[in-house]
Amino acid sequence: MLDVKILTEGKTALLDVRLSESDNPKAQASISITKAEQTAAKIEDITVNRLYENRGIGSLMIRAMESWARTCGVETIWGELSEADRDHFDKLKHFYEKHGYVFKLDNPSGSIPLRPRSAPVGTIRKDIGERTP
Repeated sequence: MLDVKILTEGKTALLDVRLSESDNPKAQASISITKAEQTAAKIEDITVNRLYENRGIGSLMIRAMESWARTCGVETIWGELSEADRDHFDKLKHFYEKHGYVFKLDNPSGSIPLRPRSAPVGTIRKDIGERTP
């Protein structure tokens, strides 16, 4: 059974997934509400140990992050894709689109000029707030 913990500090949530209380983390994630716009939150990172990929852990984590964000009044969740993700854009695209996110590369032709590994090369975005007509 998975043990999911959400640790909050102000407007930041850190998620930790373990198989048991004493086990090493199998996945970790972080999300924070942006200071300038209190109705938006940025996914900082989602990491799942390669041995535990494709078991629904990432989906569990993203649902938990969205739930936490809603309780904080967040309407939009967004994140950046970095150069370090280049080798698995296809997996990221499938994952985020499966969860209702818009996945957008800055250069959709795929020929992204090389940048520093931490440089953003695209974004993900999902509106989660209640809409009123």
